[in-house]
Amino acid sequence: MSFLAPLGAALGVAGGFAQGAGAMQAARAASASSNYQAVVAANNARLANEAADRTLASGAADTEATSMKSAANVGTIKATQGASGVDVNSGSALNVQASARELGELAATRTSNNAAEKAWGYRVQASNDVAQAQLDQMTGKNQIAAGEQAQAGDELKGLGTGLVGAATAFTPGSSAANLASSALFSGPYGTPSV
Repeated sequence: MSFLAPLGAALGVAGGFAQGAGAMQAARAASASSNYQAVVAANNARLANEAADRTLASGAADTEATSMKSAANVGTIKATQGASGVDVNSGSALNVQASARELGELAATRTSNNAAEKAWGYRVQASNDVAQAQLDQMTGKNQIAAGEQAQAGDELKGLGTGLVGAATAFTPGSSAANLASSALFSGPYGTPSV
């Protein structure tokens, strides 16, 4: 039974080091997960910016198409008025053409604004994704630092446990202390070896 106290002290030290290694491994795994999330967020930001660019390009094409449709509509109105024998360059005929032109410009402006608003939403999402990527990267670094601190703490705790166990085991009068002193101070025939 006298060997159990020193063995317990040694196991306390080993346990502390094993626990510290486990804390570090857990921190590395958490950091890897955070770094992966950072890559995902960065990719999402890139995709959102690309969507914004496509939306603006599509909006510009739709705006151009709306403007051309409006011009064609004004031309049709003018031709219809002329075919009816109305003076197309004065009076209410001119007012009807101006109204149609203004409605077409309004439709083109609305189309352009809708595309810009949708693109702005994508840009905001991209900005949020970039911020999330930066946060995830910082979290990954902090997880490693926390793991290193936990590892050091666990190892120190294990050393402390081992020292307390050793101090208890080798207290004068303990069986471990008696065994150690008898091994040191007696030779094979019971005489001091020093």
